[in-house]
Parts: sequence; C-alpha cells; structure tokens
Amino acid sequence: MSQPQRESGSPTIRPGAEWRREGEYRDIRYETANPFAEGEGGGRIAKITIDRPEVRNAFRPTTVEELSHAFNVAREDPAPQALQMGLVNAVVPLEQLEEETVQWCREMLALSPFALRLMKASFHAAEDGLSGIQQLAHDTNLLLYSAEEAQEGRNAFREKRRPEFEQFPKRP
Repeated sequence: MSQPQRESGSPTIRPGAEWRREGEYRDIRYETANPFAEGEGGGRIAKITIDRPEVRNAFRPTTVEELSHAFNVAREDPAPQALQMGLVNAVVPLEQLEEETVQWCREMLALSPFALRLMKASFHAAEDGLSGIQQLAHDTNLLLYSAEEAQEGRNAFREKRRPEFEQFPKRP
C-alpha cells in the first residue's frame, strides 16, 4: 500500500498516537492519547473499541453498560479544543446548557425555513436510507424550481422559445 501523497508529491507521514489504556473494562478498551507532537497543541482524543474477539465482538448487556460509561467519560472530558477547531458551537457548563441551546434555536429560527428544511434533510439522508435520500432530492427539486434559473426554463417552454440560461452563473 502506498503512502498518502501531498499535493506537491512528497509523502505525507501520519504517525499514530501513543494510546494509553484507561478504566477497568471487561468488554471494551477505552484509550486516550495526545495526538499532537511535543509543543504543537494540547487536548486528548479517545478511542473506544469493543474487545470481545472470541465472540466476534458480539454485544451483551455488560458491553452496552461499558460503552455507555465510556461515552460518558469521553463526553465529560473537558474537548475547549473542539471549540477552537470549530467542531462545536459552544462549550458551556451544564447549568447553562438549556439557555445556550434556546439561544441557538432562536438564531436558527430566524433563518430561511426552506434552507433549514434542506439542511435537516441532508443531515439525515444517509441514516434514513433511500427514503432519506428521496426526501433530500424532493426538497432540492422544490428549491430548484423556485429559483430564477428554473423559472426561465419554465417560461421559455411555455413561450415556445430557447431558454436564456447564459445569464446564470456556471458552477462546478
């Protein structure tokens, strides 16, 4: 297998992290690491692995309990770096969570309702399988047909003329 390449053609070296096992678990491994080279940054990452190869990693109640516990440990790990990286919108103490969430909801509700509908459909499309993808396609068609470009096509058809699509930008 070849090394990943940078645009310049030189190989990109991606060393692994030095993982440290944490917690006492029977069915899973909970490991953390600092993914940065010395002096490049702070923070930790967590890796949770089901570790029951003898039964092909089959779940049992203990596995689910341990996963739940490990996810809670990871969630409670203080992840300000996630805010700096843009992975989360805000980091707040639990007692301020509802107030912060309602504020974000107010901001979202001030946006275009159709744009929000399209964004929600795109977030859920993969998890909803074919029906999610179908909903996304439907919503996208609604947006397309309400655009000036689509209106030009419709009007040209009705008026039995060639559409003048040259006035619209070409996008890759």
